[in-house]
Amino acid sequence: MKNKIILFLSLFAIILATSCTEKTVTDLNNPYFLVFEDLARGDSALIGRVKYISVDLSKSKIKDNSNFLNLMQEYCNKYNVTLLHDSIQSLEEKGLVKNNSFYDGVVIYFEDEKKTENELITTAMKWYSGRGAVCSSYTVKKFDNTWSITNTENEWIS
Repeated sequence: MKNKIILFLSLFAIILATSCTEKTVTDLNNPYFLVFEDLARGDSALIGRVKYISVDLSKSKIKDNSNFLNLMQEYCNKYNVTLLHDSIQSLEEKGLVKNNSFYDGVVIYFEDEKKTENELITTAMKWYSGRGAVCSSYTVKKFDNTWSITNTENEWIS
């Protein structure tokens, strides 16, 4: 009986300790998701209209994209959207982009200027069509293991 009580208290202490541990963003890929969330904010089409979200990382300096893509997959699962990993050109080749428009989806594109352990400077674009795109330059910095967007500039809308 004494062993069961000790075992129970040990398990309780482990559960309590792990549930109270603060999650910190330490992976270099998370600043990309932060930028995506900023682009997505207030865009009802991302939730209600699109069937696909395609992420184009071809001009990013991301080394291991698994964390970012896992976050994107969770987002897509939440809104019942299919995640693709294609550029606009490859979507055209697959027949999903026609007449310079991605009728059933959106492309999220990153072109990095600088990426270090504590800073990301990137241009990010949300592209529905040649006449339906939003683009901004972002500076994202890590302070105390938390990423924050510190500057957004050069925004344009087509």
